[in-house]
Amino acid sequence: VSINRAVLNLMGYKDMEEGLNDWHDGVLGAVLKEDRLILQEVYRGLREIGDRQDQEYRVRWKDGSIHWMEGTSMIVGVTPQGEDILQRTVVDITQRKILQEQLEREQEMYRISMEASSAVMFEYRMDEDVFISYEPRPGMGVWRDELHNYSNILLEQKIIHPDDIPIVLDNICRG
Repeated sequence: VSINRAVLNLMGYKDMEEGLNDWHDGVLGAVLKEDRLILQEVYRGLREIGDRQDQEYRVRWKDGSIHWMEGTSMIVGVTPQGEDILQRTVVDITQRKILQEQLEREQEMYRISMEASSAVMFEYRMDEDVFISYEPRPGMGVWRDELHNYSNILLEQKIIHPDDIPIVLDNICRG
């Protein structure tokens, strides 16, 4: 088992031996203990040439920082002794995970503020022509309703005063 020199450099090691001195558990030693089972299950799922598995897991770098990795494992061949030849491609997705977690926190804060509010909020998605309303319901969370093809609904169903349709189309539907 070996690790690409570029990966070792990213992790802060000059060579494989230096990394193994820190890890003590072989190459998997850099992977956080709680994520090692993820990789072990991936390896068990690979049985024949062409089998492929994707996974996300965390790795501790030499400086102690934790990075999210996205790995693809694939059996690419078999040695003359019958051992599988495994190839792994790994990409550091730490920034993507940080942004994803931040978005999830913001969505949760938004949900909580909506549930605590008595105001109805509206959203319009110009590219989809969808009007969305969020109405808090005491003790029941937030009720979400969507009107697809909103500009057509305004024109055809006359859900607002006919004199106001051009203003709404201009101010909401055309941004």
